[in-house]
Amino acid sequence: EEEPVSSSALRLRMWQVVAALLLVVAVVLAHHLYQLSEPVNVRIVSLEPQSQPAEEGEVPLVEAEAADGCVLILSTRSGPDPSRQFELEVDQLLGRQVHLLWRQAGLQPDRSGRFALRLPGGFLEPEGRYRLRLIGRQAGAQALIEQYQFQVAARREVP
Repeated sequence: EEEPVSSSALRLRMWQVVAALLLVVAVVLAHHLYQLSEPVNVRIVSLEPQSQPAEEGEVPLVEAEAADGCVLILSTRSGPDPSRQFELEVDQLLGRQVHLLWRQAGLQPDRSGRFALRLPGGFLEPEGRYRLRLIGRQAGAQALIEQYQFQVAARREVP
């Protein structure tokens, strides 16, 4: 016959489980903090606006290694109107199809009228073709401000 477990022994066991879980969480957080504290060489890719949709060979090529976790600097032909609110759409171009990957409102230009956008690692696929659309909103209306295209190319090893 089994003896009943006392409530104090049950509480002690519960606190041991909680302490073990907290230790695991602390170890994981310490690992992530260590990774964040390491110096990082951030790649910067500067894109110029295009007045019309680009053909296949006319878009800037960005090496896949440079595109992974890079910062995109988007220039504008004229300084953005400070009274507008801006959003950016990132589309993947698949032949004639356009696949919306991401949309973000609340972008702010820097003093020189450029926009900086940090892409997370793994966001862009190697060998992918992309279009960025900078959209301005004012008084309920929206307008395309600039459009940018680029292609991510896998790094080619030279024999």
